Amino acid sequence: MNLLGLLCLLAGLLVIALDVWAWLLLRRQRDTPGPVPADWPPVAVLLPVRNEQEHLPACLQSLLQLEYPADKLLILVGNDASTDATLALARDWSARHPQIQLVDVQHSLGLARGKANVLAQLARACPREVQYFFMTDADIRPHPGWLQRMLRALRPGIGLVNGTTTVGGNGLWARWQQTDWAVALGLAKAYAHLPGLGQTLTAIGNNMLISREAYEATGGYEAIPFSITEDYELLLQIRQRGYEAVQLMDAPSSARTEPVGHLSQLLHQRKRWMSGAMRLPLPMLGLLFLQAFYFPAIVVVLWQEPLLGLALVGTKLLAQQLLAHTVVRRRLQQPYRPGLWLLYEGYSFVLSLALIVFYFLPLKIKWKDRSYQSNQP
Repeated sequence: MNLLGLLCLLAGLLVIALDVWAWLLLRRQRDTPGPVPADWPPVAVLLPVRNEQEHLPACLQSLLQLEYPADKLLILVGNDASTDATLALARDWSARHPQIQLVDVQHSLGLARGKANVLAQLARACPREVQYFFMTDADIRPHPGWLQRMLRALRPGIGLVNGTTTVGGNGLWARWQQTDWAVALGLAKAYAHLPGLGQTLTAIGNNMLISREAYEATGGYEAIPFSITEDYELLLQIRQRGYEAVQLMDAPSSARTEPVGHLSQLLHQRKRWMSGAMRLPLPMLGLLFLQAFYFPAIVVVLWQEPLLGLALVGTKLLAQQLLAHTVVRRRLQQPYRPGLWLLYEGYSFVLSLALIVFYFLPLKIKWKDRSYQSNQP
């Protein structure tokens, strides 16, 4: 093995070591909830929707079934120029359920565009007594204890709380995406414990709580720079104002989302996420580039030492499955069905290489039936 092969071998071993370390950490670490308040505060769920006729009824039904005093829960649905039956559905549900209110968004506020604009309008529509905003999406089904668990994570100085979202659905495509999400969020949770970081690294806009105090300290979405990763931008903005965030990983704070339908949608989704990831702290960017380098490195090792390369691939696959199982089954207490997990590495290999190429192509990002040039509205 020459010097290049040796360097690639070391890179592969480091990636595997990080997966194993994250697995062991998440097996031991637990998120301890704070005390149950004597009186639950008024809260609002902010639900931006655009062409969500397929998902909206089930989402609203799940929100109405949350374990929270009905007189303290407001569900605000913001219609973002839908061209299907979403607006009619939202009107029907709001007419039948007093907890649900509809805001039909007709204009933009300040710098906010797209989803961020809808959230800005919904936050403004909240009564002043509501001091906590929960943000989610129409394809999300939260745990019944979601609101209570997220509120119990608050303490002085914490302005934002993330839950953990995993992918539901059946079939190999959905199961591989579930593994993808579990590994990514598991690593993000573990990396926050690394020396020199010590902070929550991501924001999960479909499973997030933010206090009104922290939100208004930023001026709201209408006052902060536009970003197609609006949740991460909000996290950065509250940090600049002295607030911190936490990421929970347990059953009551969990939610399930629908899998992305096909490869093109998946590439656009991941390119959007990568545009936000490029703003992570420098040590975290180094770890991301190391992860991205894993597959090219393995190809080099396989070329020079096939048996050693196969051993690395097998060890990496086992470490990923242990990490994903710990996140989904042990921490979130949801079914984990990896589905032909021996083939997962092939899916991951193809997706990783395709995403590297797709990220650098001068193509606009498609999101919520709109097109964006990076972070330009």
